Amino acid sequence: SSGFHISKFIPMDCRQSNSRDIIKLSEHMKTTCDTLRNQYGIVYHLHQLFTFMLKKFDGIPTVRFKEVQEALKASVKAHKNLLAFTYAKDLHSDLCELNDMGYIIYLKGWIVLDQAALLSRVQGVLFAPADFKQHCELSNATGVVPVSTVAELFSPLDTDMLVQVLCYLEFCREIHDHNVLQLISQDHSPQSETTNERYLFFSGLVRVEAPTGIWKANPQFPHVCGW
Repeated sequence: SSGFHISKFIPMDCRQSNSRDIIKLSEHMKTTCDTLRNQYGIVYHLHQLFTFMLKKFDGIPTVRFKEVQEALKASVKAHKNLLAFTYAKDLHSDLCELNDMGYIIYLKGWIVLDQAALLSRVQGVLFAPADFKQHCELSNATGVVPVSTVAELFSPLDTDMLVQVLCYLEFCREIHDHNVLQLISQDHSPQSETTNERYLFFSGLVRVEAPTGIWKANPQFPHVCGW
């Protein structure tokens, strides 16, 4: 005996990921298969959505939510993908699930499909050894870097998307505290103040050697001080 046996026969149309029979199969497998019952893998329709995005946006690491939405609608209209209609209503929640599973990074209006490519570029530009071809020396006494500088290094990627990704992956934090921004502006040109420059704090870019000076603490804000 091979050890295999037929548990249940369920005929179905696999082109419809949320059909009654597909759901019936999924429920049956959850109740009969220890592996599926104990380990929540990617479900069928999420796998189809992920595959659709990879094929449609092959070679493109990041796409907008609207682009995916429009691509699904176009696919339905052209009758090239019968599965697509199931995603129109729950696309946001499905993308959230794919994000939680680690297949994509889903941010405000943006989807990162190729995390490896984006992370490789971030590591190469910001954190690679100094002799690395793409490396750009940004380390300083404070670890503070203007957003405009980061945007220039990662052109033509969208700036807001890039900042969201860097903060989401905890490479940095965007500085919003007004008092800290005032301290930072003292070390930058007046031009940056007039353009409402934004700043990021990278703990990994703080120089290890002793600084030449420190910011003076404000008596009203004793916690706002540093290198």
